[in-house]
Order: sequence, then structure tokens, then C-alpha cells
Amino acid sequence: MKSKHKFTPGQVVPMEERALLSGFGFPGVVGPVTTLGLRGAFVLTSQTYQNLQTTVNTAIGNFEKTVYNLYNQDGGETAAFNTAVGINTLGTGVNVWSYATGSLLASLDAQMGAAEFRLPWGGGLGAKNPTGGSGLSNKTDLTTTNPSTLSLQAANPTGAGGSVAELMEYAIESPSVTSASTLLTAMNTVRTETLSFSVTADGYIGILPEYVAYFGPGDLRFFGLRNT
Repeated sequence: MKSKHKFTPGQVVPMEERALLSGFGFPGVVGPVTTLGLRGAFVLTSQTYQNLQTTVNTAIGNFEKTVYNLYNQDGGETAAFNTAVGINTLGTGVNVWSYATGSLLASLDAQMGAAEFRLPWGGGLGAKNPTGGSGLSNKTDLTTTNPSTLSLQAANPTGAGGSVAELMEYAIESPSVTSASTLLTAMNTVRTETLSFSVTADGYIGILPEYVAYFGPGDLRFFGLRNT
């Protein structure tokens, strides 16, 4: 029987909510807000971060809603559901890091890949890139040294990566997912792992803010920050 429960998007914690509203300024957890004397693409502004956070949050929310509705329509994790989502299709798309063309996971990963270019060095291109990219996409998940991503990779019992799409695939496939409500809970965990400013037990924050904290003025100083 199909569930009649209404989709309810997960709530982000207060700091993430502030990042989705006007007037956001970088919180202390990401380190000092200074340009380091840099300019242009080597300075990340709070407005750019706010817009990026909104883009990533919206992409994840839309993915969750579509997967949730599909799960209900198909009556669970059926073969048709897995095909539409792209479960177990990593490496079968246009690149070795891509999910099957046309799948929901392929679309989500493409959105993450486009979004991460808004971060200084975030796209991971070039041998001289000091960060290896943000880790949001499957491609940069292979090269990033983002501590949050590396921690998520190590914690993944399937041996999969720590990109948003791969974390989503693992969440959907988790043995804890036995209903639409537990599916939503599992997917919302990935939203938190991606966006949260809150320090976890392993000492890291979400993939996106950790990139700023680790590679920005607070640590490796590869780019500056400015509140706008």
C-alpha cells in the first residue's frame, strides 16, 4: 500500500537558516574574516557563500522530494525505483565518476559539480590546485583533501566516497530505510553532513563550511573571506 504521508523537508539548524537569509556573515567556526590581501576570485564573500548554500540546499531538497514521492509511488525500493534514482550505476555514465545518464543521482551530482565552481579552487581543476576541489561532486570527491569529506569517506561502510550524491546513494540503500519516513530521515542526514556549521563528534563541520574553514584564512589560507 502506498503511503499517504506528505513530504516534509528537513529543517536546517539556525546557523544554516541564517545563511539562507539576507544579512548572513561568516560565523566564527570558519575562522577569521579577512581577505589576506587577496582579490577577485581568491576572496569568497558572504553573499557568494549565501547564494551557494541556497543552491546546494535547494538541489538537495528537490532531490529528496522527488525520491520520496517515487518511493511512495512505486511502493518501496523496487527495480523501477532503483533505475530512476540510479542506484548501483556509478561509473556507467559519461565519466568514470558519473551515475547513469538521466538518473536522479546523475542530476544531483551535476548540480553539485556546477555549484562548487563558485568556491575559490572549488572545481578542483589543474595540477596546481591546492585543495583538490570541494568534495561536493563525485569528481572532486576523488581529489579533495577537505577533512570533512575524508572523514565521511572513511566512515562509509560500503567504501563509497563522500560526495553528496554518493552519500545519498548510501543513505537510500541503508538497512535502516524501511519506510518513506525512515528514507526521509536518512536523506536529511546527508543534508546535515553537507551544510551544517555545527561541530560533530569527529571534530568536523559540513562539507561546504569545512571547505571554507580548512582552506580559508582560519587554516591553510588559500583564499580570503569578506562579509558583504
